[in-house]
Amino acid sequence: MKVLVRFVSFLLLVTSVRGAEDESQPPPNAAATPRARRPDPTGLQIGENKATPVERIKTMKDFNVELLYSVPGGNQGSWVNLCADDNGRIYASDQYGGLYRFTAPPIGKVLRPRDITKVPASVRAINGMVFAFGVLYVGVNDYERKFQSGLYRLTDSDRDDQLDKVELLRAIESSKVSPMPAMLLNLLTKEEILDLLAYVLSGGNKDNPVFKL
Repeated sequence: MKVLVRFVSFLLLVTSVRGAEDESQPPPNAAATPRARRPDPTGLQIGENKATPVERIKTMKDFNVELLYSVPGGNQGSWVNLCADDNGRIYASDQYGGLYRFTAPPIGKVLRPRDITKVPASVRAINGMVFAFGVLYVGVNDYERKFQSGLYRLTDSDRDDQLDKVELLRAIESSKVSPMPAMLLNLLTKEEILDLLAYVLSGGNKDNPVFKL
């Protein structure tokens, strides 16, 4: 688990370092970097929103891939996270919008639009989440700056089996260039950075010679 956490930190680190470099040395006469925004719900990729064909997905031997649902980008956005609750129901978050919930269909069956419900919690742009102890913890990173980025706790306030209460646990300001927290490099030691680099270069194989350098 410690290695996994460090690996995630490394990914954040790379993005933050690039953002910091861009901010400290802006090119002369450069125009302000435009903020990311939700694509217009038109065109081939957004309008039809066809998922990657199953035959193009490579898996380990004896594993099967099924296409359950192609998210309609025009009204459900771009799903970037999945998370299961204590009852096995799956939550999915829209990168630029809200939160959805559904129960996974049986093997061989597909997910129908009527099986998907919008979560009433007033939150958007969830880029990471985990369900623990009856509570959904989410990390918000709103590229469009319409909602405070940070760590939130989502709960059911009236016991109707719907997450409707949103609590901000810690606000986080993203880099002006990178959506990741700025100055993350200052939180890591040289040994930790080298360890993370070794993990990435070795593909997570602790017996790789790179760990002995």
